[in-house]
Amino acid sequence: MTKNKSVIKSGGSLLVDCLSANQAKHIFIVPGESFLGALDAFLDRKDEIKIVNARHEAGASNMAEA
Repeated sequence: MTKNKSVIKSGGSLLVDCLSANQAKHIFIVPGESFLGALDAFLDRKDEIKIVNARHEAGASNMAEA
């Protein structure tokens, strides 16, 4: 008898999977403690999605819109 082993993924990994499935090539962020799990997941797949660090939320939104 074989058992199905479920794969446990973090919310950050699921976020990166969704962005990758939608062909996102860049993300614009203001790094912070509140989403370290997501940052870890992005760093694991940094060859797929480039992280652009912004110093202010308004700057990040303007970069993303452009």
